[in-house]
Amino acid sequence: MGVGDLDGDSKQEIIFPVPATGQEGWYIFEWNGVVGSDDYGDTYSSINSVEIDVCCIDDASVFRGDHERTTIKDIDGDGQQELVIMIRRGDTRGTLITSVTGDIVHNAGGSGSETWASEGFINSDEYGGGSPYHSLPADLDGDGTYELVNHTWQNLNFYNIDVTGADTYVAAAPGSDDSHYQASQYDNVSLFGGTAADIDNDGNEECF
Repeated sequence: MGVGDLDGDSKQEIIFPVPATGQEGWYIFEWNGVVGSDDYGDTYSSINSVEIDVCCIDDASVFRGDHERTTIKDIDGDGQQELVIMIRRGDTRGTLITSVTGDIVHNAGGSGSETWASEGFINSDEYGGGSPYHSLPADLDGDGTYELVNHTWQNLNFYNIDVTGADTYVAAAPGSDDSHYQASQYDNVSLFGGTAADIDNDGNEECF
């Protein structure tokens, strides 16, 4: 579950996955904009089903919604927040960056003008495999833009995605030197995901 303003209308949304058969997707409940109202609608405002289209197009029931942690943040500096998902289930898994165009309407049941789309996808099987767990935005090289540091369960592989501009995400060529790093051969993982901070004040963020 997360909170953000994915359509940029200054009305926050509550976002969470629903795995119920026939209702799969990420459900968005938008606040009505009235201060102190606690009104997020009697029904959903929108459904983001991009993950279903990637992971489970032949069998949506494979979607379980058991994501360890997601990121809602403007990671590419285009002025709009993205929903960054590590896909754990289905035949195609990895890092998915999604966003919306148009207006998410409070209590509309998906009848607003919004359209959901993928901004980028990296298949984790091409970077050592394992069960995708968390995608952490961090500025590793201090250039003012983010990298996404991705890690997987089981194989404990790490692979980075460089955010080079609006809707532009670049990973090393699969199979190339240093395209991914296996930190351990054992069944290790960072429960609840990682965190990023410039601990040593050198201008580059470290990930933990």
